[in-house]
Amino acid sequence: RGLGVEIAKNIILCGAKSVIVHDCGNVDFRDLSSQCYFTESNIGQNRAKVANKHLFELNSYVNVTFFSTIIDETFLKNNKVNVFILTDANLDDQIKIGDYCHQHGIKFINANTKGLFGQIFCDFGLNFEVLDTNGEHPLTQI
Repeated sequence: RGLGVEIAKNIILCGAKSVIVHDCGNVDFRDLSSQCYFTESNIGQNRAKVANKHLFELNSYVNVTFFSTIIDETFLKNNKVNVFILTDANLDDQIKIGDYCHQHGIKFINANTKGLFGQIFCDFGLNFEVLDTNGEHPLTQI
């Protein structure tokens, strides 16, 4: 459950123009082991709201806000989302949000962790081209 806040932290430290942290859930005891921004006193409070209090302090040049209700089409349009990073979502939500992003030119990254295992899926649109054919360093000679 700590993957999303870790990604947000890194993007904020890199200096993106703005970051919106979204989470509808509340802090529970399990979150204390995966998020450094939560304490026992935060149990029962909205995760996005609690994390936002700490994330905005990381870089004063980044506009960090939070959203804690269901994300819909209006939200994505009104906030002019360029990149949507989804973590720890069920498969139906992954497909629904991924399809919407693909159809509307929003770059989409889906990342999940399950214990020691993880997965990532990226869709950067129809015009994105991968030039690295095999992941190996190119052989060069002088």
